[in-house]
Amino acid sequence: MRGKARKISAYQVMALLTAPYAAAVVLLFPSGQTEAPEIAAGLGLHWNPAVLLFCQASWLAVFLITGRGM
Repeated sequence: MRGKARKISAYQVMALLTAPYAAAVVLLFPSGQTEAPEIAAGLGLHWNPAVLLFCQASWLAVFLITGRGM
C-alpha cells in the first residue's frame, strides 16, 4: 500500500483549500474596467519569424526530451 492509510489524501486537502483561496482572491482584488481585447492585433504580434522559430525549437526540445524512453 502506498502512502499512509488516510481517508483523505494530501491532494484532496489542497483542493479543499484552493476553493476558499480563490474566493478570497476574487473578493480582495476586484477587476477594474478593461478595454475589449483586439485579437487581430495579438495574432499579428505572433506572426514574426523569431517567435515562430522559437515555438518550433521549443516544441522540438520538448519532443526530444519527453519522446524517448528511459
